[in-house]
Amino acid sequence: MTSINKRKETMKEELLAQESFAPEKQKYHKEVEKMLEKQIRAHRRERIITGPLWIYIVLLCTIFITVGGFTADPTKKLWFGILACFWLLFGVVFILRYFINHNRIEILKELKAIQLRIEELHEKIAGQ
Repeated sequence: MTSINKRKETMKEELLAQESFAPEKQKYHKEVEKMLEKQIRAHRRERIITGPLWIYIVLLCTIFITVGGFTADPTKKLWFGILACFWLLFGVVFILRYFINHNRIEILKELKAIQLRIEELHEKIAGQ
């Protein structure tokens, strides 16, 4: 299991283990868990799309640069170079978006785990 799955399982276990919550807290935690699951599924789809897209763009840019290198006309060389740069920047935007979303989901998971721990501590203090 990866660390993400371990954290996900521990968060689920913590949610299920705390039956003393008021119904609105349980509802809130279930909604948070559903939201995280939805974002994780969307992130997986994005990962499946981003990898092949990046490979395609790199191959396309390689072809543009190669064709531009073998062309005798300087205008066509410049045009193929510009096309390669444009498509490479397009691919970089997709990769950056993927990494930003990945880090956003990780931070959100950590914040929700901390929130659960704080609620646990508040209940423990209130019980004493």
